[in-house]
Amino acid sequence: MNSAEGVTPIVECWQRAQEDGKRMVLAINQYPLYMLRQKIHATLPDISEEIERQWKARLTAGLGGSDPAGDSLILVDLSLRNPLSREFSSRVLNTMLADPAIKRHAAAGIDRDFRFNFRCLADEGVQERLLELYDRVVSSGRRTTVRELWVLTARLLFGASTSQDTPGTSDAWYSERLFALDPRFPLCQALQTVADPADVSHPHVDWHLENPDDTQSKEWRVGGEPPVPLPSPASIRSKSACDKYRQRFRALKRRFYFEHPDGGNKLFELDFNSHGEFHRILRSPSSDAAHLSLFVEAINRSYCPHDFEGAKDNLYLWIGHRLDEQPTKSFIAGEYIPSSRLEIRRPEPPGALASALAYAPDHLTLHVTAPTSQGFPDVALRVDATLFHTLSLVRNGLPRHLINHGELNRLDAFVDRLSHMRPMKLSEFIIHNTEHVSSSAVRLSPDFGAYQAVRRL
Repeated sequence: MNSAEGVTPIVECWQRAQEDGKRMVLAINQYPLYMLRQKIHATLPDISEEIERQWKARLTAGLGGSDPAGDSLILVDLSLRNPLSREFSSRVLNTMLADPAIKRHAAAGIDRDFRFNFRCLADEGVQERLLELYDRVVSSGRRTTVRELWVLTARLLFGASTSQDTPGTSDAWYSERLFALDPRFPLCQALQTVADPADVSHPHVDWHLENPDDTQSKEWRVGGEPPVPLPSPASIRSKSACDKYRQRFRALKRRFYFEHPDGGNKLFELDFNSHGEFHRILRSPSSDAAHLSLFVEAINRSYCPHDFEGAKDNLYLWIGHRLDEQPTKSFIAGEYIPSSRLEIRRPEPPGALASALAYAPDHLTLHVTAPTSQGFPDVALRVDATLFHTLSLVRNGLPRHLINHGELNRLDAFVDRLSHMRPMKLSEFIIHNTEHVSSSAVRLSPDFGAYQAVRRL
C-alpha cells in the first residue's frame, strides 16, 4: 500500500486469494483500515462484512469470549498497540543497549556520563522501574510513536543536541534526561505530568534525602555509588541557593526512585491524586468490588450531591427537567439498577490476538448486565483517566454546573440507556433542585397512587 495506489494492491491481492481459496491475515493501522473499509464495501462484500464483524469485536470485556477470527480472514488492528507497553518498550531499550557500537563506547569509558547511564539502564531493577513509569503514562490514556520512543531511549544515553547538560553533574543523569521537556515530543510532558517521582511527597523518603549521611553506599543498587548528598538546609542563605537546592533535591529523588531499595512504586504509595488512584484501580482487579461503590456514588452525585440511602449501592436512573435550552434545574430518580447487576471489566484483544498484540489497557468499563430473559445487550460506560478525574472531583463536592460538558454528555447518555435494562422501582423518589441546591425524598403509597411523606435530605 502506498500514497499513489492507495489500497488497490491489497484489494487485488485479496481477490486473487479469494479465487484460490486461501485464508487472509490483515495487520493494519487505523487510517489505512478506514480507507480499505470504504474501498471493499462494493468490490468484496463478503470480506467487507467479515472485516466489520471482527472490527466491532476487536476488544472484549475480559470475559474470555469466543475468538472472532473467521475461516477466511483474520483482522489484526495495529492501532491497539501502544509502544509504551512493557513488551515493546523493553525490547526497544534492550535492542539499543545490545548494539555492539554502543557497548564498545560504554566500555571505552571516554564519556563518564555515558558509561554511568549505560550501566544503570542495563540493570534489571532500573529497567523494571522505568517500565513502571511507562505503565503510568499508559494508564493516563496517552500514547506515543515508535520514533518518539526510540528518540527518548537514545536521549537517556547520549543526551540531546539542544540540551545544556554539564558533564559530571545531575543534569547528565539518565533519570534527569527522562523528564527533560522537549516541545517536539509529547511523551516528555506526559512523563512529567503523570509519572514524575519528584512530584510525589513521601515524608519518610524526603526526610532521608534531606539528611546528608542518611543513605549508605551499599543501599544504592547500581555499583554502590550514591550521588553526592544534599547540603544542609541550614546552609541556604539566598533565593538562588534555595532554587538550586530544590532542583538538586528533585534530581536526587528521581534517581532514588530508580536505584534505591526503598524507591520504585513505594514512592507512589502516597500518590492520592485522581490519576494515581485510577492507575491502582486499573492494575488491581482483585479490588473491583470495593471500587465499584466509588463509581456508583460518583455517578449518583453528578445528579444529586447530597447523601441518601443507597447512593453507594444502587445506580439510579436520573431524569432531568428543563425549559427550552435552559440548563436542567431539577433531577428525579424513581428507578435504580442494583449493584448485583454492575461489574467492572477490563478490555483485552480476543482469543489468539491477545498474545499477538502487546495491548496495555488504558480504560475499564462499568457494565450493567441485562436480565437473561430480556434479550437486550449489556450497557457499558467507558471509564478512562479523564472521566475518572471528573468523577473524583464530583465525589469531593464539585458542583454539576462546573463539570466538563463532554463528560456530562457521556454520563447522561449512559444513564438514559439504562431505562431498557428493566430497573427496579423505588417506593421513595429522590428529587434534587439544582437552582436551590436542595434534595428531598418523596415516599409513595404501595400502589404508587398517592404521596405519603416528604423529607429533606
